[in-house]
Order: sequence, then C-alpha cells, then structure tokens
Amino acid sequence: MQNFLFTGDIFKGSRYEKGHPLDMDRVWPSVELIQLMGWIDNEQIIKNDPAEINELIKFHDLDYVQALKKAEENQHLPENLKRKFNIGIGNNPIFSEVFSRPATAARASIRAVEMISNKKAKKILNISGGTHHGRKSQAYGFCFLNDCVLAILKAIELGFQRILYVDIDAHHCDGVQDTFANNKNVSIISIHEKNRWPNTGLIEDCNIDNIINFPVPERFNDREMDFLITNGVLPFAKTNNLDLLIIQAGADMLDGDPQSRICLTNNAYWKAINDLLSLCE
Repeated sequence: MQNFLFTGDIFKGSRYEKGHPLDMDRVWPSVELIQLMGWIDNEQIIKNDPAEINELIKFHDLDYVQALKKAEENQHLPENLKRKFNIGIGNNPIFSEVFSRPATAARASIRAVEMISNKKAKKILNISGGTHHGRKSQAYGFCFLNDCVLAILKAIELGFQRILYVDIDAHHCDGVQDTFANNKNVSIISIHEKNRWPNTGLIEDCNIDNIINFPVPERFNDREMDFLITNGVLPFAKTNNLDLLIIQAGADMLDGDPQSRICLTNNAYWKAINDLLSLCE
C-alpha cells in the first residue's frame, strides 16, 4: 500500500485576515518543498474539495455550519450570530474562505480514514489538518471545524474499535478530549505546554480512563521529548493493540514559535512521529 499527502488547491492562496497569527502561507509552500525534495511522487499527492454539509454535521450542529457558510458567502454575520457561534470575534475572523478552507481540511481527514479503512493507503499526511479546538457549535482558538473529531467519528462509524489519538502541540486538544472522554473506542494522549491557553489538559484528567495528559514546562527540549515518548507514550500505546493511529502534530512547539515557549527542533518531531508510526508496523 502507498502513502499519501492530502492537500487542496484552496491552500495556494487562502490565509486569515491581515495581522492574524495565521496570516501566512504555510500549507502550500510545505507541499512545494516536499515535492522539491523528492520525498513523495506527484501521484501520491491528492487534492481535496470542501466537505459536504452532511459530512460536517456528523459532529457540528447544522445551524452552526450554515452560519459559517453564510459568513463566507456574505463576508458578514449579524451580531447576534457572531456572539452565538463565536464567528468573526477575536482570533476567529471572517475571511474570504472561512468555510471552504476548514471544510477542505475536514474532508481530507475524513477521506484519509476512509482510504485506510479500505486498505487503499497505509499512512496519510493531511498537512492542513489539526484543528483540534473546534466546538460543536462554536469557532474556538483559530479552529472553525474540528477535523480531528470528524476523523475519529468516521473511524468509529467504519468499525475501528481501538483508536489511539496522539496530540503533540503547544496547546491542549480540548475539543477532542471533551468529545471522546470515556469513549471505549478511543484513547487520547496529549503532550502540550503547561499553563498555556486553553488551560486544560491537566494531569488530574488522567482519572478519566481513556485520557493521558502530559503538560510539559517551558523550554521543554528534544532530549526530554524523546524520554517522554520512550517511557510514557509508547509503553501505554503498546498495551492497546491499536487498529488505527491518528497523530496531530502542531508546529507551534518548535523553538522560536510565538505561540509557545517550547524549544523543540525538527529532529524531535521527526523522531517522535517515526517512533509512533513504528506501532503500525
């Protein structure tokens, strides 16, 4: 089976409003770099269209999805709907592809699970995914839709019974934990910066049977990440006899990222993800 990279043409130019932390081109330059380095063949790059509303409401409320779509069409929402859905407020601005962009990322994550289930792929990278803060009926933390939750729900629908979700990100995966706490089909491991927004993901949450949180301190480095993966994450994962692994790896743990005070290098991500992928061999 081949491995694939999922993306979409929308990422060639889509970006958040000027001044927003995500007002930068990241997805498509990354795709181009991967192509330039010859890390993957062109036929292994699959472009996705936005998810249909009926796919999105597997998790999100219909009135929220319709409001998000309307916000893109009109580039505006009435004030009462802005407040209700947290769209166009704070760090969740209305921009030109405010529906289509996250819906494309969501479709990629859903489709990835479908292809793995059908044994058409072994590993898939959705380079635009990872919107793990999204709520059922609210935008939250730059996240308008929660592709991580939608992917896990699709996996459960397709019959996966032992799903391991590992989140390596400066910010705790609150939207995922809230959705699947105590779910017998899903185990969640999160490595995130302690005392960082959204200020969730406490060690005390480990009293929930399927949740393990590792809040790490500022200046957390490569050596410490390797120790944590080797002695904390992998031993737990190996006891689960998993049949699907989903990794959310946010770049904001890299040294110098303005969204955190973690000090990882690319090497730490590379090794951690390779170690995790070894569970699937």
